[in-house]
Amino acid sequence: EEKKAVTPSVPNSNEEEEKKKQQAEEEARQKQAEDEAKKKQEEDSKLISLTMPETFTVPTGEPTTLMINKDFLGKGMEEVTKQWLGKVTKVYVNGTEYKEVKYSLMTPLKENQFAKEDSNIGNKLHICRPQGVNNCTLEIVADGYKTYVFTLDNSQVAASITKGEEKKAVTPSVPNSNEEE
Repeated sequence: EEKKAVTPSVPNSNEEEEKKKQQAEEEARQKQAEDEAKKKQEEDSKLISLTMPETFTVPTGEPTTLMINKDFLGKGMEEVTKQWLGKVTKVYVNGTEYKEVKYSLMTPLKENQFAKEDSNIGNKLHICRPQGVNNCTLEIVADGYKTYVFTLDNSQVAASITKGEEKKAVTPSVPNSNEEE
């Protein structure tokens, strides 16, 4: 019977150690999340900002494709626009990530695809227009630049961009570990 009295005390000390360990892990996770949020903020402050014009210039192209070229951000912004287009890495339309494919004049883009074209007159971005959707969000991510969200009016034969703004960073919410106590 003496052994029975000793045995329960051992798991208790393990439970306390386990609790302390979990608490330490939770605090480390929380610190990591805060550090990542801070790091992202610092990185965002180093990103290049673009000036959004009153009106965006989009060539009237094919009814299935939206083309963005050096004229997109207006007069005097051609060089900046070309550099930005050359750095595009991701395109989202209404939250759907589009797949980058090799640009070819002979091969039309399929649904959920985009292509970058490097030409002697500057970089161009070709984006397959969503069918049957009039207004959509177009998000463009480019290396070294802030992310921009545009409103795409897809209701006419020629698509147009009606609005553009910097995507606001969403700060990840860190669960408060004090709530349990």
